[in-house]
Amino acid sequence: MPPAPIRAALAGAAHGVLEWLPVSSSGHVALLVDAAGWPEADATNARALRTLEVALHTGSLLPLGLRVLADVRAQAGVASQARLLGAGVGATAITSVIGATLGPVVEERFSGPRAVAFGLVLGSAALVATERRAAPGAAQRALADLRPGDVAVLGLAQGAAIWPGVSRRAATLAAGRAIGLGAAEASALSWSAGLPTLVGATTWQGYRDRAALRDAAPTVAAGAAASAAAGVATAALPDRTRRWPALAWAAWRLALAALTLARRREVLNRSSTGLRSAASRAESPGMHFEHDPDGRPARPVPEPLDAEQRKQARIDGITALILGVAILLGSLGFVATNRDWLTFGDVARTLLGCGGAAGGGYLLGEGLADLARAGRGLRPRDWTWRGMVLGWISAVATAYAGMWS
Repeated sequence: MPPAPIRAALAGAAHGVLEWLPVSSSGHVALLVDAAGWPEADATNARALRTLEVALHTGSLLPLGLRVLADVRAQAGVASQARLLGAGVGATAITSVIGATLGPVVEERFSGPRAVAFGLVLGSAALVATERRAAPGAAQRALADLRPGDVAVLGLAQGAAIWPGVSRRAATLAAGRAIGLGAAEASALSWSAGLPTLVGATTWQGYRDRAALRDAAPTVAAGAAASAAAGVATAALPDRTRRWPALAWAAWRLALAALTLARRREVLNRSSTGLRSAASRAESPGMHFEHDPDGRPARPVPEPLDAEQRKQARIDGITALILGVAILLGSLGFVATNRDWLTFGDVARTLLGCGGAAGGGYLLGEGLADLARAGRGLRPRDWTWRGMVLGWISAVATAYAGMWS
């Protein structure tokens, strides 16, 4: 395992790139830390994880500050510049109230993988719904036309991002489109509201955990530097991906939700079964072992689920079912809207859409299988590796297929 500063640098590099996209950079980093088995993923080591988060967000301040400065300079007229900055500050004030009152409750009660997956799905729905609401060719509002009610909508949307997985970037982009702004104006408003919010949140977290930050100074410096460098190097990402349809981002987020639940399934199965080698002849908690006629131990057999475990298994099955249906329908939708089957773009879109449909269909089947097994009182199967592979296939395939739509 790499030392703590190297781990922080790797996480910072990923965070710096993903911070530009509406896909929940924190969700990706959490999955990376957990899948790699780093100490920061341990539930008993929350202090180390908070230290890492402070480091990564501190590094993001530099590229975000440069981006806001560029957006302000790009505005035509002092009125638009003033409205852009004023809206960002006003939205931050509303977000701060939400974070101060509801943030501790959400952090304490809704920080698990299922909550993250729900937030990813919720953010996906908001992105798609607001894009569909914006009629093509319709007149779009200018930043100079922003009113206090628009600022309130932006602040409330950004406040909703305290729920893990929602993504502040996705929430504010959706809010900007909902109040009638174009893609470029909504993006500029998102950064303008995000910078002061990030400054305030990072300052507060840094003050709260100042002792831990001092003890882990090399780790904090490495994470912040990597996050800042990656963010500056990829600052053109928002402009290059601005024309991506919301369905592409939704597919990416749904795949991340599937991976998060798959990882949770693996951890739960390992902890609940406590599998040991059959040759050890030891009984594991929640398990009993079948034996051959000659007394040799054979395969382990899980004991039936109790009522609470059945309930949790059903919830997991329904979640996988919903994710599978969403990815499957989105992928097939790209295939069904082909304009010319003879062009390379549409042929590639068809193939990529079919790849995304394969991942969605697999998750759909796993959800049905989980529900059936839960009904019989059996533990869910461990589909982590298959879910990860097909989940990423569906994410990449559906996202790129969306670029041709």
